[in-house]
Amino acid sequence: TTAAWANWRREGEEEEDGGIRSEDWCASADDAFKWVKKELLEWTRTSDADPKSKSSCRVLILACGTSSLVAKLHDDGYTNIVCTDIAASAIEIQKRLHGRSRPGITFRVADAARLSKAFGPRTPTFDVVIDKTGSDSIIFRSNRRIGKSLARRMYGEVTKVLDPKAGVFLMISVSKQRTMLLLDPDIVADDDAGGPGIEEEGEEGEQNDKNGGDEDKG
Repeated sequence: TTAAWANWRREGEEEEDGGIRSEDWCASADDAFKWVKKELLEWTRTSDADPKSKSSCRVLILACGTSSLVAKLHDDGYTNIVCTDIAASAIEIQKRLHGRSRPGITFRVADAARLSKAFGPRTPTFDVVIDKTGSDSIIFRSNRRIGKSLARRMYGEVTKVLDPKAGVFLMISVSKQRTMLLLDPDIVADDDAGGPGIEEEGEEGEQNDKNGGDEDKG
């Protein structure tokens, strides 16, 4: 399921101790939470899986940044959450903001395009995977063609960790066209291919853009 917001906007929440603060792009944490909550209620109503309480629902958040969406989900009763981002600095901020007060959240540095490597041989499965503009960040921070390839790889990794019986993937994006990437029949996640992850390819893409490299306008 995809929600699209028309334009980027940056929303900061109140500062916490030490001046650390949550920040959200595209959609405020409140708006995102309202949409996610509605979709989860609908998923619970229509899912083929056995009914789950909020506390037993296994939730994975990709590319969390410093958004407070994870805190709002936890406070609503979803207390089995794994919150990931490739940036260790973002995870450190999340820990400082929510680590002590919200024990039901596990924070982990992880490349969304290499989830199975981040989790290791005992990769868990999740009932819900949430991407709040993570794919947008991947696409816009690098050469567009490289970014789309990385986003497809990320979606492929989602298929590895999402409950195959009745899991749900919720994506918030600035573009409804992101759905077309999800419908790509060639989506795969092959860690054995040895391709670079988000960080490496993103840096390469940025350099290509500076050098006037090819950019896919589609």
